[in-house]
Amino acid sequence: MKQRHIVMIVVVVIFALIMVGIKDAKKTKTLLCSVNDDFYGMESKTTLKIKINGHKVRSMYETIDVTVPSDYNKQALISQMEASGKMEVSSTKDGIQLRSKMSNGYFDTLGLDRDITYNELKSALELQGYTCEK
Repeated sequence: MKQRHIVMIVVVVIFALIMVGIKDAKKTKTLLCSVNDDFYGMESKTTLKIKINGHKVRSMYETIDVTVPSDYNKQALISQMEASGKMEVSSTKDGIQLRSKMSNGYFDTLGLDRDITYNELKSALELQGYTCEK
C-alpha cells in the first residue's frame, strides 16, 4: 500500500473517532448538586458535579469548601489533608477547598453499579439533602 493510502485511512479513522466522541458528548448530561454540611466540626459546602451518559455515571467531581475558624491552624489542616492523598487541597480566603475526581475506571475497580438514570440520581441526592440545579 502506498504511504498516501495509509495516511488517508488514518485520517478517516481519526475523523470517525471524533464523530463518535461528539455523538457521545451530546448524550451526556451534567448534574450539579450541593449541600451545606459539617466537616470535622467546621462549616462546609459540598458540591457534586456528575456526568451521566444514558444510564451510566461517567465521572463525578466533588468539591468541599470548608470555612476554617481563625483559631485553627489552617496550614496544619492543609498538610494533614494533603498527607492523606485522597483529595487535592488548596487554601481559600475563608478556609480550604478539597477536590476529587472519580472517573469510569474508579467505579469499575470498586465494582460499583453505575446503572442509574439522571432523574433517579437527582432524586436520590435530593433525598439526602442536596439541592440540585435543573
